[in-house]
Amino acid sequence: MSPAQIKKYRAIWSKCRAALRSAGKPHDDAARYALHERTIGRRCSSTEFTQKEFDAVVGAMMAIVDPANFGAQMRQQDQEDLRREDVLCRIDDALAVIIPRSDCESDAHATHARASYKHKLADRMFGKVVGLTDRQLQVLMGVLEREARKRETATPKPAELAPF
Repeated sequence: MSPAQIKKYRAIWSKCRAALRSAGKPHDDAARYALHERTIGRRCSSTEFTQKEFDAVVGAMMAIVDPANFGAQMRQQDQEDLRREDVLCRIDDALAVIIPRSDCESDAHATHARASYKHKLADRMFGKVVGLTDRQLQVLMGVLEREARKRETATPKPAELAPF
């Protein structure tokens, strides 16, 4: 889990613990581990969660804290899809720097060139083009973002005219 996720987990657990205390239910570490077990099927520390487990446990705690706020619980369940969408957008942004539109004949040509570049790189890295796991997409994103940064810094800046 990232530091931001740990912070979020602790903040929500604090609210959950207060809600459990006010309801007269157990609210100690044993209760927290029991919540983990009910939600994800195993007793473990919050630092051992996968992304999916984190989303499920936070959703369960939100249901305890504010059972009437169904929208917040559902948003939490959608976090995995939102993270994947963010990674895919970042991959597209990096590809737009690596293969700029100005180097292509049309928008369609640029789109095709970027997709081809991404597929060839994924095939070389993972031996497959489709069905990449979230972790593989993150690795691919990192490689593409590093290459995009190299190309951005290597691009010569327009010369400024010296004042006389």
